[in-house]
Amino acid sequence: MKHLNDRYAKIMEYKGMDICALRIADTSNGDEFGYRINDILYDGMVFDSLREAMEAIDSLAHI
Repeated sequence: MKHLNDRYAKIMEYKGMDICALRIADTSNGDEFGYRINDILYDGMVFDSLREAMEAIDSLAHI
């Protein structure tokens, strides 16, 4: 199930999960420069790097 809206673009896929970032980010508008995983399980999580997002996918895969 896809969770993020059209403001986000897919950067890469890792283990079947899309890692996305905002197409256009404006910090004065409250936007973040991080990465999000397009799944409800990761709602509200913003990652500083692709590596952090991939590690989060790996850690939840073991639950």
